Amino acid sequence: MYTFILKYFLLSFLILSNLLSEEFIQLKKNITSLLNTTDIIDFNDHIVVSSNGGVYIYDDEDSFSLNEELNILNISSLSVYENYLWIGSKGVGEIQIFDNNFNLYTNIEYPQFDEILDITYTDQYAFAVVVNDQNYMVVQYNIENLNNPFYLNVFSSFPITFEKINDIDIFGDILYLATSEGLLSTNYKEDILSFSSSWELSYGMNDITSILSNDDEILISYTNNIV
Repeated sequence: MYTFILKYFLLSFLILSNLLSEEFIQLKKNITSLLNTTDIIDFNDHIVVSSNGGVYIYDDEDSFSLNEELNILNISSLSVYENYLWIGSKGVGEIQIFDNNFNLYTNIEYPQFDEILDITYTDQYAFAVVVNDQNYMVVQYNIENLNNPFYLNVFSSFPITFEKINDIDIFGDILYLATSEGLLSTNYKEDILSFSSSWELSYGMNDITSILSNDDEILISYTNNIV
């Protein structure tokens, strides 16, 4: 009797397995993947998703991976500037830049950081939030010539002590940092960013979680508030 029940169970399992399409099995495999998603953006009519195992491109007609083109697969951030896809990495932190056809255009290898979290842009500069030795800093790159972007400076002196930088954005000539202890701002054109006295603190003691700028205003969020 036990042998019969076991054979019946195995037969039922095989029949059920054959009824499931490959697409369904693949979908389940993707959903339960151990890869951790780190960022997602819209670029050139595609959905671009980064993870600790590479970058994946999705649209209505096709899906593919950028992994063969990547120097580093552990990806921490995605952003877009002048129709180029900027990819920040983790572990050996460098920036990889792709054109709108997903071809590797150039990269910024020096200096290397533990993680590149977020990047914002002006016509001349890119400012990135990076982590190195568990310390959050801001790095400035020159991007006037996208064929040869290069490192300019790193800023790590601020008027407050914070656990992390959650976000970075530029509104007009003002560079904003959303930190776990308030909102920091400075005029990146006129002030000396390496001096802590150049940074102004607003909403002190509040964990500023995100910043969003548009044509005529900048929004910040903290503790269930949007200002």
